[in-house]
Amino acid sequence: MNALVASDVTKMLGGREVLRSIDARFAPGHVSVILGPNGAGKSTLMGLLTGLHTPDRGAITLDSQDILALSPRERARRIGYLPQSAALHWDLDVRDLVALGRIARRGRFARETDADCEAIARALAETDTQGFAQRRAGSLSGGERARVLLARVLAGEPDWILADEPLESLDPAHQIEVLALFRAIAARGTGVVLVLHDLTLAHSMADEILMLKDGRVVAHGPRDIMESPGLLQSVYGLAFDVIERAGAPSVIVPSGLGAAAGSGIK
Repeated sequence: MNALVASDVTKMLGGREVLRSIDARFAPGHVSVILGPNGAGKSTLMGLLTGLHTPDRGAITLDSQDILALSPRERARRIGYLPQSAALHWDLDVRDLVALGRIARRGRFARETDADCEAIARALAETDTQGFAQRRAGSLSGGERARVLLARVLAGEPDWILADEPLESLDPAHQIEVLALFRAIAARGTGVVLVLHDLTLAHSMADEILMLKDGRVVAHGPRDIMESPGLLQSVYGLAFDVIERAGAPSVIVPSGLGAAAGSGIK
């Protein structure tokens, strides 16, 4: 399985250039995190990487093939996408909702196979949602719904998982569990691309970071690039403190909070 690559990608929306000349390579088996302030173009880039949107210039390729040349079903088999604030369109039982993630592999009207059932059960277990598999999706809390929608993506066993702010609505414990799950998925060889806002969490779990500002790539490299307060200030327009911890990832907080945060961190 080869890389997911954006080559000289530009995208216009509403007559405005939202992304300009984006070059980025995402490696399979890695967790790549896209960072940047609101309006930087993060969600637009995710839509292009999944093939939901068409670039005005440049191309997105997977295994050196333009993803727009793939059929919608093949794209769905290869790339699982969890959009920001994904909605539930049907009030199904949770297990049936997760099973929809298998459609690209078995067809809409085919019977479930043993492989389908195993994948669905594994996705429920990995997202800690098996305890309410028989509940109606409409009864779920925001955090429960977010985990169920992630389970639906995982059930499809895609080569790539792209998730736009997957920690939204999750409590801290489930945030950590979901990030650990993404790391485990990447360790199996799946490519993982995430949009996050929490700099400390991004630094703690990413293999590589792509930073956007005003629709352009500001930096792209290993997570250590985040340890430059000057880079972070240029991206966010705000000074940051990077608090180092022995044997653990650094904590990254806005300046002024650093002293308070550091006083309780070992």
